[in-house]
Amino acid sequence: MKMKMKTGALCTESATLFLSLLSLAVGYELPVHSWDTLPVAWHSALDHMPTPDEINTLARFPLITLEKTQGSSAYKWPHGLPLTCQNGTDVSKCGCCAEDHLVAAGHAIKAVNPKVQVISYMNSVISYPWYRVARAFLRNESWWLRNTSGGLLNNIRENPTETWYTWDFSHVEVGELWVEACMNMTNTGAIDGCFMDGCSATPGPIPPEVATKYSANKPAWMAQLQQKVPGILICGSGGTTRPGVAGTQVQNWGKNGDYATREIPMLQRAVAEGVVFEAHAACGSGNISDPLEQTKIAAFLVAAGPHSYYLCGGWSSSTVDWYPIFDLPLGPPLANATLEDGLYTRKFLKGTMVTFDTKTNKGTITLP
Repeated sequence: MKMKMKTGALCTESATLFLSLLSLAVGYELPVHSWDTLPVAWHSALDHMPTPDEINTLARFPLITLEKTQGSSAYKWPHGLPLTCQNGTDVSKCGCCAEDHLVAAGHAIKAVNPKVQVISYMNSVISYPWYRVARAFLRNESWWLRNTSGGLLNNIRENPTETWYTWDFSHVEVGELWVEACMNMTNTGAIDGCFMDGCSATPGPIPPEVATKYSANKPAWMAQLQQKVPGILICGSGGTTRPGVAGTQVQNWGKNGDYATREIPMLQRAVAEGVVFEAHAACGSGNISDPLEQTKIAAFLVAAGPHSYYLCGGWSSSTVDWYPIFDLPLGPPLANATLEDGLYTRKFLKGTMVTFDTKTNKGTITLP
């Protein structure tokens, strides 16, 4: 027997109203969203101050996250991330300060398009030593997270190479320091919110009493911070949502090619909860005729809501690209996707139709 159903817990109109009322009630603003073409965002970094041409392209995106290596050429790192630049409390070889480069780029983008929501990357596990806040963090050794043996942790799980330290949020003061660092950037007017990488993670193994306090304190200050910043916070990067946090991102959209059981349900849950969702994929050809690109984007569009964004790229970039597929003509969806015999179908006002076959994990885009 054939079964036909509409998917998505909230229809587009209801979700839009819900999110608008939510942002009005709490005070922060949601990013601009449009169904006119594929709703896209940008998340990466340039090792230099963006050129005028790069700024003009960046200003086309309604939502931008500037990564931790923005402007990093100023630090004169010999290669890549300086995994061993920190030597105890000596961070002189790491460079400083990320906050300045993030704010400078944000000011430049907003000078061209003030409506762009600019998000600054911060890590909620690692205290990266080229951030100014790391200097304050390193002054108090009780704030450094230690494992069950008393050794210092340097990541979610101990890494044999990295020499930086991790935040111990079992201490309320450490959360307050993190909040202050984010707000120091948002208070400039150049940054709207912060990307909280590792937001759902509790490093380990750590003593049970530390883990209990850590797991309680971390989501509490995140929810409080969301009420204090003008834009959204984004929970990175597994696509999970956190109570009181406006946005989330999955960093590997299409990781195993099993969109039907991983990515699509993840996006549907975020839409149902009224959460801004970023589907961060690897960039491909960027051409609308490419079957691989059609699959990635069809999987996104059959579940996308009024504040869902597609993006592609790495954590650092040499150029700022606007791909042809970003101009995919859509218009508002005529309804939520239907699911019949394993096939999602969704149509948009401008005549574009997308399908996604849950049996083959292949998608198609048909233009009007």
